[in-house]
Amino acid sequence: MFCLPRSTIHVLVASTALVSTKYIINDQGYHYPLHLFTLQASLVVSILTLQRLLNTSASYSRLRWVFSPDDLGVEPAAFQKSKTLLIGLISLAAALPLFAQAIMHSFNLSTLVMLLTLVILISFMMAHAGLQPIRKAGMTTILLGFIMLILYDEYRLSVNGLLFAVPASALLALAKLSLSHSSKPVHDIEMDSRRTLSWQAVMLITISASLGITSIWAFTIEDTLLAFAYIRQLNIVAMFLTSGPSVFTTCNFLGSNQYVEVSVCANMLLFGGVISLASSQLLEPSVSTIVQPTAFVAIMIFSAVVFRCEQLSPRPYEKTSQEGYQIVTHQSTSGLENTNSMDFVKTQPGNMRHNSSVTLAFAAGIVLWILFAAHNSLLFRNPVETRSEAILDHTYRPTIDIDIVVSMYKEDVSSVAEMLSHLRSLSALAG
Repeated sequence: MFCLPRSTIHVLVASTALVSTKYIINDQGYHYPLHLFTLQASLVVSILTLQRLLNTSASYSRLRWVFSPDDLGVEPAAFQKSKTLLIGLISLAAALPLFAQAIMHSFNLSTLVMLLTLVILISFMMAHAGLQPIRKAGMTTILLGFIMLILYDEYRLSVNGLLFAVPASALLALAKLSLSHSSKPVHDIEMDSRRTLSWQAVMLITISASLGITSIWAFTIEDTLLAFAYIRQLNIVAMFLTSGPSVFTTCNFLGSNQYVEVSVCANMLLFGGVISLASSQLLEPSVSTIVQPTAFVAIMIFSAVVFRCEQLSPRPYEKTSQEGYQIVTHQSTSGLENTNSMDFVKTQPGNMRHNSSVTLAFAAGIVLWILFAAHNSLLFRNPVETRSEAILDHTYRPTIDIDIVVSMYKEDVSSVAEMLSHLRSLSALAG
């Protein structure tokens, strides 16, 4: 019997809930989307949290670490790990309703999801392709050029959507930073100081989000700032979309877990495709041009080719991750000094599984977005005429009630009747 993976089921359920909720709010006039999305986000986070705790050992002890670490005799690194996990879950729970609000205030649901997917996709490909720093910077610049093309083509992201999207992206980066740190074994955190959670990065993300909100408010809402009138045409959402890859790349330097990365990449591609197809069919027809899905497919193909070529190219795997080679493996950097041939053989099946997962994710994403592009092209080939030209009826002659005219003016009835007769004669002569 065929059974879908649990993560795929979660993505499908979340997509259905998001699309149905947007349909209810748009058509039924429900004006409290934040309450509804908070309830949905809490349910999703609760399911993910329970699944994570049930799949780990000593789940009850993990929960008690947060409240009474001294009584249980837990090591400081373990307590820090559980505290980081709690921070990540809280940040994720706070980011989901904000992202939902940003999507609600966007007239084009599929484009916003597509751009968010691209941020994660680019960071994943550039971090795990094993590129040299110079080549990585060049590839990132090319891909960001495609994103800017999509941004210039899309102008329907409202100001409210931007105000919700900026803090949501900051909270999502904080959640990703915390969850990737908490997913490592405790001994890796103790032995490798570079893998500890950087609270300076957390403060930087928070300050950047505050400045981003202030800038958006000043440049897009305050009409008194006429000097920045042309900046509004550049779509300020590019600020957080272009800074997203750098934030995620910084998180990767802290030692991200590739199992988590592959899962996020595949789920985001599936989520974006389902949302786009469902929103274009169930909600108002999408009016995005063919440039957006075409650029998205081009980015995916380009990233897949770069990733595959770098994986197939011969590289000295015995070098450390600081030189850009060992980052594609799942082994921690703390034990690279004693890596032998047997350890290298053990990492190969994991790499094969990662490659197959990425390949499946790209295949599913390309198929879904090609269908989305085909649907948009059909909309442009067969436009729906919603307006009709105004036609003036020259044969229409309005009737004038004498009693109404007399009641409005204090004139003699006979003089008014004579005036009306003259007017009717003039209209008859003109006809």
